[in-house]
Parts: sequence; structure tokens; C-alpha cells
Amino acid sequence: MIGKKLFSRWIAFMILFFGTISLFADGFIVIHPPVPRPRPIRIHYFPLSVKYHHVTTEIQDQVAVTKIDQVFYNPNPRQLEGTYIFPLPERATLKQFSMYMNGKEVQGELLDRDKARQIYISIVRRMQDPALLEYVGRGMFRARVFPIPARGETRIKLSYSELLPADSNLVEYVYPLNTEKFSSRPLDEVVITVNIRSKSPLKTIYSPTHQVDIVRRGAGWATVGFERKRVRPDKDFKLIFSRSNKSFALDLLSAKPSSRKDGYFLMILSPPSQMDKESVLPKDVVFVVDTSGSMMGDRMSQAKKALKYCVQALSEKDRFSIIDFSTEARSFSENLVKADQNGKKDALSYIDQMVARGGTNIHEALLKALAMEKEKQKGRPFMICFMTDGEPTVGEVIEPEGILKAVKKANTHKVRIFVLGIGDELNVKLLDKLAEENGGAQTYIGEKENMEVKISNFFNKISYPALSDISIQFSKNIRVYDVYPRKIPDLFIGGQIQLLGRYRGHGSVAVTLKGFKGEQKIEQTFEGRLVESGGLSEIAPLWANKKIAYLLDQIRLHGEKQELKNEIVRLAKKFGIVTPYTS
Repeated sequence: MIGKKLFSRWIAFMILFFGTISLFADGFIVIHPPVPRPRPIRIHYFPLSVKYHHVTTEIQDQVAVTKIDQVFYNPNPRQLEGTYIFPLPERATLKQFSMYMNGKEVQGELLDRDKARQIYISIVRRMQDPALLEYVGRGMFRARVFPIPARGETRIKLSYSELLPADSNLVEYVYPLNTEKFSSRPLDEVVITVNIRSKSPLKTIYSPTHQVDIVRRGAGWATVGFERKRVRPDKDFKLIFSRSNKSFALDLLSAKPSSRKDGYFLMILSPPSQMDKESVLPKDVVFVVDTSGSMMGDRMSQAKKALKYCVQALSEKDRFSIIDFSTEARSFSENLVKADQNGKKDALSYIDQMVARGGTNIHEALLKALAMEKEKQKGRPFMICFMTDGEPTVGEVIEPEGILKAVKKANTHKVRIFVLGIGDELNVKLLDKLAEENGGAQTYIGEKENMEVKISNFFNKISYPALSDISIQFSKNIRVYDVYPRKIPDLFIGGQIQLLGRYRGHGSVAVTLKGFKGEQKIEQTFEGRLVESGGLSEIAPLWANKKIAYLLDQIRLHGEKQELKNEIVRLAKKFGIVTPYTS
């Protein structure tokens, strides 16, 4: 057995981190302890250094492909062994991984979330370093690194694709560099290059975190660059860009492996940048706010600020109430109150008195809010605004699937539920499903994130629905199938609808959009083209991700069936996607 101190000293050679777009995705190497000697020998080793860290990202509309090229240098007089670990971003698909040592390519393996969690926790226990806890719960790519040559280099190249989120016509790309601050020495060189191409004209392009060079090469084409030497990054790289929409916009992207095979398409529907706010109907809103112990500190402060903003932004013609909940649910008023000066004043005072403590009874709070729908008046939209960190702990029903079923049963009049998730440890699956299955939308705010713009955009979604009861029809020369999501959600100001599907045929296509803006029927036809072969290859794995998510939902709702499991495994192996059934 290796002595505990010696083992901890060896395991502490955790070297580097690097990552990509959506949430956390930093790769790192954990050095393995050496073969034990007969007698403990005090040997000092220098940590690996990063010779260079190059990131190249291609963004086509909202499809991003990130390529990482990184070289590690071992300054020690002996070779080392370690494990390279890459926490996969949510909804990202690994495209390629290669590691070259002594001219040989090393293969990695994909792990499901349960295995990833076990490995992460094991590393944390050995290292006594809570920094890795932020990765627990994400999928992971793993590869054995041996040998890391003495006074030599190990090169790692990796790429993945993802569909970037958009909010209020703003598209955000995130490459987490934050964990590089744990490196024992500065990185010799960091270079990030992002090429943006958009069918719509690009408006604002900026980074709120880093000083970047921006070169505009055309109305819908720009290159963004960041380069530093001898630096230890301490924050994530974020890039935000906006596009111009004067009316409803429909972008159609496609890919086809060959002319003999069916293709894949991505359709993105966006509302106009501005809508006529004078035509908005008076509404009834019930704010449901989590005041459990898990919301203590910054989360509670953020929730109060968000709630105050929404109450103050209500029109005098609106009505509202507040339900705050912890172990049990309480009400600001058992009935809806007018959003006049007195109503708002009383509500703000009630919000100030909220204290975070107790359990999280999401089930009781949502059913209590849905019960207030009995006061709904004809012609007035009724909706629920749910603010939480999203982890139920007490109540008659605690399991997320049970809560979703109870809400579905109680929501007989199709009340819209809008979700504002607060914090970094959210039950995203539960919150996404609450919004998606109940005609709403969701927004997430990190604990240290600037919240003013996100709250404003969130409230605009509640206040100004752009299009409801949407249907989309392709011209007869194209057959589409396997389209996800199965039910097209409503479109809100600042929101977006993304559809991924398969198609048969090719060439010019007319896409007809139908829906309702309030009581007004809207119909608009867009022209597009579906490729005969080639196209944007990243669309295929994005589609597979969506289909796998749908099949997993069917298993959770109706139980495991062999044909569903077989299809998940087939798609996962074909496209390199982490699932509960693949590793």
C-alpha cells in the first residue's frame, strides 16, 4: 500500500483544464501514483505545463464546432502516466479525439453520467480539492495517457459540436477557461479564434469577459480573436452576438451524407426584434417563489430582485398573486389582486420579508398556483411564473416524474408555466419539462451572473407572446419525418424555436408557417433549399441528440421497452453520444 501522504502528493499533480460552449467543459489530466517502492522515498516532481492552448470555433448561424489543440510538457526526468478527462458540455456531441504519443494514436471512451460522477467524486476525495465538484453530474470523455515522456510533449486534439442557445435575438458562446486558474504556472500561449457566419446581418458582437479583436468581413460574417502569452486565465471566455430580424425569420440548414440517403435539417424560427406592445392583452400572473433553505444567500437575493422587477413591470390592467414555498406553500393573497400602486406596494413589502429556510415542496406550490386559475376571466391570459433552484426534497410527491404527472393532471386548462432557474446546481431536466409540457419558456441565471438583462428578457416572454398554435408545412416535393420536438411550442418575444428532423428529396422548398398572434391569424411562406449531398455535417448528431432525448422521455414515462433501448444504443454508437445505456 502507498502511504496516504505520498499518495496524496502524487495525485495532486492535476494539471490543466480547458473547455467549450455551454456551461463547463474543461479537460484535465490526473497523474497516477507510481509503483510503490519498498521504502517511501521523498521525490519532488514539477507539474506538467501547457505549451500552447489553441481553440478554433466555427459558428454557422447557431451551430458551433469547437476544435481544441493543446500540448502538455513534462519537465521531469522520468516518464509519467495519467488519465485525460474531458467533462462533456450539455447537449454537445464529440466529433473527434486524438492523442499522439511516440507516433501512436490513443483512443478514448465515452462514459455515462453515473460512471462520470463516480470518477469525479473519487478524484475529489483523493485530491481534497472541491473545485472538481462543479463537474459532478456531467457526461465525460476519458483516455489513458501513457507514457508522458520525460522532458517531452503530449499533444491532444479534440472537437465537438453543439447548438448554441439564443435569447432575445442574442446568441451566446461560452468557452470555460475559468479552471485554468488552478494551473500551477501560467500557460505559455492561449489563442481563441471564432468565425461567425449568419444568414441574417450581424449587429452587435462583443465579449463581456475578454478584450478581443473583431474583424467584420461582410454583413453576416465576422472573425473574433483573443491571444495572450504567459497568462493564467481566471474566467470563462464569453462571446455574444445579435442578428437583425424585422419580421418573423426562418433559417433552414441541411446535411445529406450522399444523394442516395435521406438528409437531416435544422430549422430555426425567430420572432421580430420588436413587437407591438399596445396590442398585448391584460393578463393574470401567479408568481411561485422558492424560499427553501437551498436558496439561502445569493440565490434568495437574486430571486427577490427578479420578483420585484416582474411585479413592478406589471401593467395596471394586470392581476397577480405570489406563492412562496419551502416545506409548505404560503400566499401573498388567496385571490388575484390588481397590479395598481397599492397592490404593488403591498407585494414589495411581502417580498422583503421572505426568508430562505426549510425543505422544497414544489408539488404543493405548483398545485396551489394552478388552483387559482378558477379566477380566470375570458380574454385574459393566465400564467404561472416559477422561480426556483429546482430540486424537490419534501412533499406528497418528490420524484420529478411524479411532479410532472401531477401538474399535467391538474393543468386541465393549459395554463402556461414559465420557469426562472436560479443557481448553478439546477435540476434542469425537471425545469425544462415543466416549461415545455405546459406551453411556457425557461431562463437560467447563474449565481454570479449579471441578471438585469436576463430578467428583462424573461419578463418580455411572459408579457408578449409572439405566436401560438404554430404549424409548419413543407411543399410537396419534400417529405419530412422524425421531427423533434414532436409538438411545436409557442413562440415568445426574445425566444426561438428549433426543429431538427429528417428529409427525403432535395432542392428548393417552400415552408409555410401558420399560427395566431392573439386573436389574429398569421400565415407566412418562406423559401429555402435542402442539399442533395454535403451540407453542414454537424446537424446529424444534433438531430440524434434530440431523438435520444425523446426516446429517454418515453422510457421514463412508460417504462423500458427493448426496441426503444436498441434504438438509443444504435444512435449513441453511431454518433458518439453519452446515454444511460452506453459507456
